[in-house]
Amino acid sequence: MLSYHNDKTLKDDMVEKMKPDDLCVELIKNNILKVNSNKGLVYTSRYLPNIPRGTKNLKGYLVCTLHLKGKRIQAKLHRVVWLACNGKIPIGFVIDHINGIKSDNRIENLRLADPKLNSSNRRSYVGSNNPSAKINMEIVKKIRTEYRPRIISYPKLAEKYKVSSSLVEKIVKGVLWKS
Repeated sequence: MLSYHNDKTLKDDMVEKMKPDDLCVELIKNNILKVNSNKGLVYTSRYLPNIPRGTKNLKGYLVCTLHLKGKRIQAKLHRVVWLACNGKIPIGFVIDHINGIKSDNRIENLRLADPKLNSSNRRSYVGSNNPSAKINMEIVKKIRTEYRPRIISYPKLAEKYKVSSSLVEKIVKGVLWKS
């Protein structure tokens, strides 16, 4: 938590009207927030200046809470790093972590992206990447190898691998788990 109640550089009425990104830009301009863009670290000049700021939020992003003239702002540090290096983020764009690691805020890992590009490097939940998946490609191959019409049926394989008959049918027919 960083507190700047006595800051003389910003007027109370200005602070009330400003958006979080704009406040961060002002704090950077006034050397209250300092950024090491090569390491993706943010420091403050007022409270423990040699210790990087930030804790992970529930979504995995590094954030810090700023208190300025009675207003509390949670700043995402990847946005602070981007703002320090490149200025304002255009409307309709977001800052994307190229390698998908939300806590890696090095400027070389950040890019300006539209929502479609940003979602392109999200984790895939298809097949065995789905946390609730009951089978993997190895089991799929076994199901396909073991299935024999009128000898080993979908229900028998379903019981053996603890999945539904319809799933076994879709695997055998190549509708799901395409190889």
